[in-house]
Amino acid sequence: MGRRIERDEDVRRTPEIDPLLGETVDPRRKPVTRFTLKGNGRVPARLKFGLNIGHPAARDLASNVCFNAKVPNLKLLDKPGTFKWAPILNKGGSAMMFSNLSPVVGGFREANVTPNVWRESDCVPLERKIIIPDNGCYWLNASADPEIAEWLQGGTGWVTAQSDKPFLDGYYTEDRGFGIVGADHLF
Repeated sequence: MGRRIERDEDVRRTPEIDPLLGETVDPRRKPVTRFTLKGNGRVPARLKFGLNIGHPAARDLASNVCFNAKVPNLKLLDKPGTFKWAPILNKGGSAMMFSNLSPVVGGFREANVTPNVWRESDCVPLERKIIIPDNGCYWLNASADPEIAEWLQGGTGWVTAQSDKPFLDGYYTEDRGFGIVGADHLF
């Protein structure tokens, strides 16, 4: 913090987030971590964040979801919305997290989001309407939602999400509970 980084200096760091959150993290709280870096007009050339999502069990094969930094861009503030999508394998552990995280220091606005669940059998969506507060998130657990389970009829599908704000993002996971987790950022 506050230290000048020399051009040839290797400054890769892997911070442990768990100690910052406390000894135990209640999974129902679904914590989100936000890093804000002030560069005084200068932005690092490469700033990446990796989110390891795992479920230690008989096997321990986690997924790493990599995110770029959200560099402030005034033109994004005028963008009328965002579209994202993610697959649903529907094998017992399909979930996705939608976020409305902006780089605006004083905050931005809540996002009105329409996540539609599509199934393979037809082109009729199951539509939802949600509001995600500024710097907030919404979890859609397709496997635990009886309406979605009935809608998918045991098959695979996908979710599309349209937002009226420019900062919709997130990731999805496929976790069947035996230690192998699939995950990626929303497309």
